[in-house]
Amino acid sequence: MADEIRNGGSKVRVVRLLGHRDDAGAWEMRDFLKRSVVEFQWIELSTEEDYRRELGLSDLKNVNLPVVELPDGTRLFGPTLRDVADRLGFVTKPKLRQYDVSIYGAGPAGLSAAVYAASEGLSTVLIERSAVGGQAGTTSMIENYMGFPQGINGADLAERARQGGEVRRRDLDDAGGCEIDVPR
Repeated sequence: MADEIRNGGSKVRVVRLLGHRDDAGAWEMRDFLKRSVVEFQWIELSTEEDYRRELGLSDLKNVNLPVVELPDGTRLFGPTLRDVADRLGFVTKPKLRQYDVSIYGAGPAGLSAAVYAASEGLSTVLIERSAVGGQAGTTSMIENYMGFPQGINGADLAERARQGGEVRRRDLDDAGGCEIDVPR
């Protein structure tokens, strides 16, 4: 079952990611979750005992790694980024056939443009290949960014922009190679 982490006075259920440290798919999933600002716990599986203890499986021959355990306890074996994005509730398909504005890249500039275009009543689609925040989402400190004179962590900036879109009743979400819909 997914673990609970205390956040202030409440419990927050988190995604658990289980895999082998040398598995490229596990690293890709870790990067996606981190850049998407998804709270997750990494559990390294290095011995058969680890597999049995963490997965509760007796036959390890056909275990497809990595394993993503969702907050509701559902386990996905060897999922794609899109599988995980779908299960986390990210928007992965456009809602409209046509948009007033199309923006390519969900870095700081793309996120800002999408939020402002949508706030002006334009139907907007934001297309991102990997995760909200773009390359800036992995930057430890962005300095001299408008509104943040002391600087801001790239992932925090991306999350604030995503939340800003939601506050304005827009859908800002991401999943590898998909479209992010920001309707009027």
